Amino acid sequence: MSYWPNATGWWVLAFVTVGPTLTAQLAYMRGVELIGPARASLFPCLVPALGAMFAVITLGEPFLYYHGLALIFGLGGIYLAEVRVKIIKSRTACINENGM
Repeated sequence: MSYWPNATGWWVLAFVTVGPTLTAQLAYMRGVELIGPARASLFPCLVPALGAMFAVITLGEPFLYYHGLALIFGLGGIYLAEVRVKIIKSRTACINENGM
């Protein structure tokens, strides 16, 4: 048995389709344009942790230890990737200055 949404349901569906979904895609595409695809590809790692944080804020869900761990792991991975890029760039600059 299936149910068709009423007028309110259609408005909610339209909002979810156009509002946050389209806005998120446009923001991500702009981020890729600004910082490049390699750096932008790191940030979807935060989606689970940010989803949990929004559930805590908007729905009153309890914040449990594994939400914190997800956030720490996501941010830690991004930090390590960014530090690695900086190290590689500094080594490349040093090699170019010394002519090796």
